[in-house]
Amino acid sequence: MHPAGTLPTKGVWWRGAELYALALAVGLAGAALVHANKHPQDPPLALLYVAAALLAFPAVDRVLQAGESVLLPVTALLVAVGLVTTYRLQPHLVAYQAAWVCGGLALSVASFRLACRPVNPQRLVTPLAALLVTVSLFPWGWAWVGRGLVIRTPAEAAVVDVASELAKLLALALGVAELPREKVRGYVAAAWAAAATLWLLRGDVGTAAVMVWVVLALAYCAGAPLRSVVAAAGGFLVMGVLAYFTIPQVAERLRGWVNPWADRLGVGYPLVQSLFAMAAGGLIGAGPGAGYPELVPQSHAGFVLAAVAEEWGFSGVVALVAAYAVWTGRAVRAAGQAKVPWLRLLAAGAAALVGSQAFLAAAGAAALLPPTDVAMPFVSARGVSAAVHLALVGAVLAAPRARGELPWGTG
Repeated sequence: MHPAGTLPTKGVWWRGAELYALALAVGLAGAALVHANKHPQDPPLALLYVAAALLAFPAVDRVLQAGESVLLPVTALLVAVGLVTTYRLQPHLVAYQAAWVCGGLALSVASFRLACRPVNPQRLVTPLAALLVTVSLFPWGWAWVGRGLVIRTPAEAAVVDVASELAKLLALALGVAELPREKVRGYVAAAWAAAATLWLLRGDVGTAAVMVWVVLALAYCAGAPLRSVVAAAGGFLVMGVLAYFTIPQVAERLRGWVNPWADRLGVGYPLVQSLFAMAAGGLIGAGPGAGYPELVPQSHAGFVLAAVAEEWGFSGVVALVAAYAVWTGRAVRAAGQAKVPWLRLLAAGAAALVGSQAFLAAAGAAALLPPTDVAMPFVSARGVSAAVHLALVGAVLAAPRARGELPWGTG
């Protein structure tokens, strides 16, 4: 028996050791095959980067002793697939991605420690909002806000990624701070308006859809009537219809999804190449480094599932989808075990955030939905995204353990 208010932690890390070993084996074996097939003349430094990033997971697990033997190891498995895919498609980014993973794990430790302390979640909103405004004021920051501006350098792309992730985090933080105070309608209305503004200004359907998904999930978890949630979702669909007739970029992308073969060398080219790559993979795939996923535009980001399908096969896609399902389920389980209202919402919001992005990215690559350029968490070569989601992992791990909170308006 364990004392009331505590969770058993002894031996849990060892029960997750098999998953860590699997993640390390997948990462090192995949990187070794990519190196042998594509870069045999180069020093195998990528294997060191992959090993360092993956070995950091059990080290962090040992430090946290969170009592959760599945969530962090499954995250390590997803990161292993992501590092191998990054090395395959963007070899110059593998060290960068591994560094972001290690930085994200450090943030996960910090968020775990912070969430285990009595914290007023309202204090999280202002820094995020200030940081988003600051990033948007960079010389190239308007590339995130303004539709049609061209991104030319890696620095500009990094700013866009940072701003996009901050927008999603801000929507999550606002819900965590305001919904326990029974401000459901105001929060949903404000977040819906923000998503609509983002869509209309920038034509960024993916970020807007993820924000709305997270907002509606949080509102439902906070006790909003189902009819209100459905009405808000219907409003988002109506906005999509209006965007089709008012934003050429959205209309062009939708036509490319409905019939990509009509313009297979133009707007339909990414989707056609993605479908070809998935078909070429078959059941077990060509093997890491043996396919041609580089022919798929943005195969390291929004179309990363096509790269996985071609070189890991249908079995690899099923395993990847199953890993995301397990991750989301464990986050929902942590939300159900949480005693602190704002941490319960934070864990549920993290599940909605990761699950929605994985679903939109996978459905877009498989032509089940219009492609939205949403990156797959932990797998796409987006270092900022990996760090942000790893930071959320720490808070999710802390949710079942935290037992106190500050009164509203204090702290």
